[in-house]
Amino acid sequence: MEDLTIVLPEDPARVNQLKKKLEEYRSRLREYVEKHDLTRNFDTECKMRILDELLKNKIVRLSELEHDYSANDPRALPYVYNAFAVIQDYALTGGQNVDLSRGTGLPK
Repeated sequence: MEDLTIVLPEDPARVNQLKKKLEEYRSRLREYVEKHDLTRNFDTECKMRILDELLKNKIVRLSELEHDYSANDPRALPYVYNAFAVIQDYALTGGQNVDLSRGTGLPK
C-alpha cells in the first residue's frame, strides 16, 4: 500500500498562507487552553504538528505520524487522520474541499 504524503507546495503565496494558518492554530490552542483550563486539544495539536513538519521538512508522511502517535499518545490518533486530510487539502487546493462550517479555512 502506498504511503500517503503531503508535499509543501511550490507556490510562495500558498506557503505563506500555510505559515499564517500555523500561527492561527497556535493562537487558537493558547486561547482554548486558557478558556477551558485544559492542557490538550488533540485536533488543533495534530494540525499544528503536521503544518510545522510540512513547513520544516517539505514533506509529511501519514505512516510516520501513525507510528509516532500510536507509540506515544494513541488517544490522539483519530485526530491525526482528520488533521492530515485538512492540511493535505490546504496544500493541494487551498482548502476547496474543507468544510468551513467546522473551521476558518486558509487565511488570505
